Amino acid sequence: MTSRRSGGNMVTGTVRGRLILRWLMPVESVLDLVELIWQYRLVDESRIDVIRHELTGLFPDPRVLARELVRRGWVTPHQVNQLFTGKGSELVLGSYLILERIGQGGMGQVFKGISRKTGKTVAIKVLNREKAHDEAAIKRFEREILAMSQIEHPNVVQALASGVTGGNLYFVMEYVQGIDLDRLVKRDGALPLLKACDYIRQAALGLQQAFERGFIHRDVKPSNLLLCEETGQVKVLDLGLARAMDSSRKGSTALTQLG
Repeated sequence: MTSRRSGGNMVTGTVRGRLILRWLMPVESVLDLVELIWQYRLVDESRIDVIRHELTGLFPDPRVLARELVRRGWVTPHQVNQLFTGKGSELVLGSYLILERIGQGGMGQVFKGISRKTGKTVAIKVLNREKAHDEAAIKRFEREILAMSQIEHPNVVQALASGVTGGNLYFVMEYVQGIDLDRLVKRDGALPLLKACDYIRQAALGLQQAFERGFIHRDVKPSNLLLCEETGQVKVLDLGLARAMDSSRKGSTALTQLG
């Protein structure tokens, strides 16, 4: 890290009373951009060599170089935006690398990411920073992790891992390429009767499994039912409001970092 960079703006935040410090690093040259790309390991060694020895000479403006890297599919627009706004550290959560944002709500954001250990594409839900000091929000987030970690069913999105890093509370789920039923109906109109019945049946199977594991969803709606359009499979999402029927579950251990 250069001395000029160390003069960036510093921002603070807290999670459960712990002070988190982050530096906002401006990208003022292609060397700054390349340094950040490698710092956060957005590309592998072979690609960083090409960037350093070939592309920096062809694209001396950092924004033009960034556009070329996006065009090649080496980085994503979201990653570039985070680097140029000094938020590159938010691209890394434990052993996971953020690729792009795929959803946002009042509680948190959902990102498409990749596991650096397995190379598997995943979905990562991150609690909003402004909720980091909100005990009710944190408990709801942890409740969702607990519920999803105890339910294994093809019609419920599978939980993979959870953790806290850099002041960010997050949990990792299987990535499903698809669309929720609320957006599907808005896009295509009313569903054919047989399809609607099949989607409801699949959701009911997932919810029954949750019930058998001792959880009641309490927020079933079209936007919480995700359809994989390629396979026709429906998966239940968002167990943040799920309630454990057995109060003894409150002491259960939530899902820990797995990969």
